Amino acid sequence: SFDNIYQLIFHLPFLKYNSLSYGPWKIPITLPFARNQQFNSIEYLNINIVITLNKLITILSYTPKLCRLTCQQLYSSSQHTQINEIIVLPYLTYINFNRCRLQFSELELFIKKLNSQLKVLHFNTFDNIMYLDANRWQRLILQYLPYLQKFEFEYDENISHIFQLGQYHQQINRFTSSFWLKQQWYLQLQIYALPFSNNRITYSIHSYRKKWYHVYEHIKNDIQQDKSIDITSQNIRNSLISYNRGVELIVINHCDFEQYQSFIENIKSLFQLVQITCLNIDLSYFHCK
Repeated sequence: SFDNIYQLIFHLPFLKYNSLSYGPWKIPITLPFARNQQFNSIEYLNINIVITLNKLITILSYTPKLCRLTCQQLYSSSQHTQINEIIVLPYLTYINFNRCRLQFSELELFIKKLNSQLKVLHFNTFDNIMYLDANRWQRLILQYLPYLQKFEFEYDENISHIFQLGQYHQQINRFTSSFWLKQQWYLQLQIYALPFSNNRITYSIHSYRKKWYHVYEHIKNDIQQDKSIDITSQNIRNSLISYNRGVELIVINHCDFEQYQSFIENIKSLFQLVQITCLNIDLSYFHCK
C-alpha cells in the first residue's frame, strides 16, 4: 500500500529529494499525523498522485525541513477540511500546485495555517470563479504571505455555450491595481477558440514582464545613435509603465472562420472591462471556407 511506501520513505534518514508518481486514480492514504520521532530530512517533495488536502497535510507533518513542494493533482477532501494545527515548515519557500481542484476557501485555510517563509507560489486551477477575486487574493497575500516574491497564477474557464459576465468577471480589472503593479505581477488573458464548443479563457498573473525592459534598452540605444530623435528616457519609461498597467491579450484560433467569429462575438463584453495594451493573435490553424 502507499502507506507502507511512505513509511519506508520517511524512515530514510539521509533522503533529500523524493518524487512519487502514480496513475490518474485516487488512492487511499491512511497515514497517521506524524509524531516527533518520525521526522525526516526531505527538502524537495514532488507528489504526482491524486491526493486530497487532508492527506497532503498529513504527509507534510513528516517533512519539517521541506524547502520545495510540488503537487500535481490536489483535490478537495470528501469530508470537510479541518486544519486544527499550525503547519510549521520554516524552510518552505516554494509551492507549485498544478491542476488544483481545491475550493478557494480550502486554499485560503491552508495558507492561513502555513507557518513558512514562502517566496514563490505557482498555482493552476479551474471551475471555481471565486479565484478571480483580486481583493481576496490581496488580503490573503498581505496578511499571510509577507515574503512572497513570485506569484504565478492561472485560472481556466471553459466557455461551451453563452458567455455571461458574472461578479468576478466585472471586477477583473482589480488585478491591475497599484498593489499588483508594485509587486510587478501582471494580468494576461488567453483566448482559445477550439472546435466542438470547447472554447476557453485562461486568466493568469505573471511576474515581471522582462521582455519590455529589453525593448526599452533597444529603444534607448537607437536614440543614442540617432541624435535627431527627441525622445527622453523618461518618456520611454512612462510609456512602458502605461503598458504595464494594462492587460496582455493572446488569441489562439483552431476553428474555421464562422466558429471563431461567433466565439469572439460571444465574449467581447469581457474586453470592455480591461485596458488591453498588448494584443497577440495566432491564426496558424485558421481555416477559411
